[in-house]
Amino acid sequence: RDPALAAAWFRPLQEMERQGGCVRLAAPTRFVAEYITTHLTPRLVAAYGRFDPAVRRVLVEAV
Repeated sequence: RDPALAAAWFRPLQEMERQGGCVRLAAPTRFVAEYITTHLTPRLVAAYGRFDPAVRRVLVEAV
């Protein structure tokens, strides 16, 4: 819903794995991974849940 938020934080993420209700995403830096984990994970879980109701957890890791 917020294009600036999506551009700044979500666009650089890449899905690494989806297994057993858990999605692992790669972030470009540790700062981005930690910020998203702390502040934005519920939005990611909700977004994935709209497309795949089995997703209950999203992990963001720096690569």
